[in-house]
Amino acid sequence: QTAEARAHSAQARLSASVLTAVPLVFAVWSLATSATFRGAVASAAGLAAVGGGSACNLLGWWWMNHIVGKATP
Repeated sequence: QTAEARAHSAQARLSASVLTAVPLVFAVWSLATSATFRGAVASAAGLAAVGGGSACNLLGWWWMNHIVGKATP
């Protein structure tokens, strides 16, 4: 039963990983390559946006793990 549950939840686990990693990779890449992006992030509004986005990303990661964890004993 555990193997079957893990197989059925594989797409959800992969989606959660991708949806968590892509914004982080994009942000790091943008910080490394764009002075304009670094300047925007350093502003008060940019820091608020990064904080809000990070909180949403963390909450989404936690929620998906919570849902998938219920499906895979």
